[in-house]
Amino acid sequence: MNPPFYPEYLRQISSKIGHSPAEQLFVWFMTADAALFLSFLAAFYINQAQDPSLISLAGLPVWPLHWTLFNFLFLGASLLFLLRAFLAIFGPQQRHKTSKWLGLSVWSGSIFTLLQSLEWLQLFLFGFHEPLNIMSTFFYLLIGGYALHLLAGLIALKAVQRNLALNNWMLQPFSHARIILGQTHLALVGACWSGLLLLWPVLYYLTYLS
Repeated sequence: MNPPFYPEYLRQISSKIGHSPAEQLFVWFMTADAALFLSFLAAFYINQAQDPSLISLAGLPVWPLHWTLFNFLFLGASLLFLLRAFLAIFGPQQRHKTSKWLGLSVWSGSIFTLLQSLEWLQLFLFGFHEPLNIMSTFFYLLIGGYALHLLAGLIALKAVQRNLALNNWMLQPFSHARIILGQTHLALVGACWSGLLLLWPVLYYLTYLS
């Protein structure tokens, strides 16, 4: 595909995002949700900086760092496959591969979520037997909230991938409106999924390492 076509597709997507009530609701909900989550993260970090003794991870059943780094490989793979899906969806010759790359992103993201959930499950079980303070409460809110967001992101990403595969949107060059619709849905959901995956290293550093 010639480079001049890329700005045209991007222009069409940006002109359509937020025009339908469902898309407007999705954008506003994700904006409010991100603001709420970041406020919890800021509160945790500020309180931790003022009194680090309020929470100690030494006794928590967390994974060794090398296990976490291994799981990060699946996180990175999910991001790379999603990038390939973005690149494919803008090229007429590669468009039919979009669903495949998106499926691989869902697959690797699911493995990351599943493996990380094994640790989170131990953390929550541990929390039932230990007294909570303000910092540990923030810790469990952040980790629990992030886990729920990952599950919701996987479901949304899988729904987009399923629609692209079943409805054959990307294989209909005559249906320009459907192509733009598929690109718009992938842009919205893919941006949210990318943000979630990129947030985990930051969240891990602030809540586990700092």
